Parts: sequence; C-alpha cells; structure tokens
Amino acid sequence: MLAAPPQPVTECGTIITEPGKYRLVNDLLDCPNNGVIIYSSDVTLDLMGYTISCADNGLRLGGAMAWGEPGAPVRNVKITNGQVTGCSDGVLFAFVEDSKIWKMISWGNRYWEGASGTGITVWLSQNNVIMHNHTYGNDDAGIGSWESSGNLFKHNTSTDNLWGIFTRQSINSQILCNRTWDNAVGIALTPGSNDNLVRGNIASYNYFEGISIAGMAW
Repeated sequence: MLAAPPQPVTECGTIITEPGKYRLVNDLLDCPNNGVIIYSSDVTLDLMGYTISCADNGLRLGGAMAWGEPGAPVRNVKITNGQVTGCSDGVLFAFVEDSKIWKMISWGNRYWEGASGTGITVWLSQNNVIMHNHTYGNDDAGIGSWESSGNLFKHNTSTDNLWGIFTRQSINSQILCNRTWDNAVGIALTPGSNDNLVRGNIASYNYFEGISIAGMAW
C-alpha cells in the first residue's frame, strides 16, 4: 500500500493535532500570531524551502513550533528545510522529546514581551537533535537551550547574534562541531548547565568571548 502524500499547509496559524507528514506549499508571511504549531507526536513538517515570517504587531510568537505538556511530551517530531524570520522564537521545541530540527535557517527574530528573539529554542525538552541549521541576526541567541537535557547540537552555524549558542539550566547535552562567529559570545554555558560536552567547535571573531562558562555568580 502506498504511503499517504504529505498534507499541505497553506495558512498562518495552522495547528497540527494528528500524526503524519505535512509540507508548506507557499510562504506564510506576516503571520499575525503564529506560523505552524504541532501538538502531536509522529509529525514531520517540511517547509519545502519556503519562509515563515511574523508580523511586527506586538503579538508575534513562534514561527514553527512543537509543543507538548508537562508529563505528556510530544515525540518524534521533525521540522526541516525552510526559513523563519521576524518571530519571538523562530523554531521552538517545548516539552518535546526524541525529535529533530535540521536544515533550518532562522534569522532576524526579535524581542517581544516574555520571549527572547531566538533563532532556535529548546525549552523543557530532552534527547533531541539540532543539526545542520543556520541562525543569524537574532536579537538574543542563535540557538538557545533552557531547562533541558540530553540534547545534541551539532554542525550548526550561528553568526551575528547576541549569543551564538546559549544554555541555561541545561544538562547532559553535547555541543559538537558547530561554527560561531561575529556574535557577542560564541558559545555560553550559563548557571545550572552541568555535565555538558563542548568539543570540536569553531568560535572566532566573537566580540567578547569565544566559549564562556559561568557559575551562579556569572
């Protein structure tokens, strides 16, 4: 039996609640709130090279997001092959496990009340792979990990952000073979980030530090 073709995504604010393969068939531009939100496990979202952007209206949240719940994470989600810009969080995993963000370009994401202006955000999530992405020109971090564990950040390029790759209260993760330059700080492990491995990265031409490790007193 032939597999079902991917389901088309055509509008801002699309909510995915069923497993399956989904793909953009056009740009989603000036989204007034969110781009695409995934609330289900076993979902692949292929942006097919298209762009999701958020309107500058004070309501912008995330571009491409997967979101579970405490005690009920979503699993086996893949977000790939597109661009996100102008949102508070370009690509976001929250309460997500065993999933992947790869081959994404996330740039020019901006501060908003209570949100960071980060290219790729991993929050309260574990055992995910963030790989072969390019983040640049974001107000805060290119890639940020908060209160998460067991994640792999590998072969990413992060340039012209405040932080290239940033962790806070994130443990047992690996930051391997990434390239960070022209950020304020290339790679930063900040308070509560314990038992992580940082190896094989290039951190050059950053304004303050290439690789920084900070305890509770900063």
